[in-house]
Amino acid sequence: MKLEDLLLNGAAVSEPLREIEVTLFRNAIAERLADAKNKTNHNPSRLDNAYTAILNCALLSLRVEGLRTKAVQGHHRYIIESLAETMGIPAGDIDYFLDLSRTRGQDIYQPQPVTDEDAEEAIEAATELARKLDRWLEGRGIRIA
Repeated sequence: MKLEDLLLNGAAVSEPLREIEVTLFRNAIAERLADAKNKTNHNPSRLDNAYTAILNCALLSLRVEGLRTKAVQGHHRYIIESLAETMGIPAGDIDYFLDLSRTRGQDIYQPQPVTDEDAEEAIEAATELARKLDRWLEGRGIRIA
């Protein structure tokens, strides 16, 4: 989804980034990844934490672009899809992130087993996206601690 479409459909508003937000989002991403990697947690929780780390990466990339998302129907999809424009994330990765979103959402209403492999794959994808986010931030001159 194009960033201007987020504004047009009411899924986002323009709002300048506050410097503290970079730290807050990066801390939240690190915490979610740590929880996802904790093998004492159940696999659905690990997958949920990996997905939330991915969503937080996308949210931070939107904040850097001066957009704040609003809770409208389908907003997670819009947020994930925006990664193509903000960070140049390939369509195949975005499709995988959207599949994780569906899996996570279905787990609430119709729980399904999450294998060790499913959880590990989600964690690996989230970890790689977090690395790409840090490089993207540095490339934009945003200091990361």
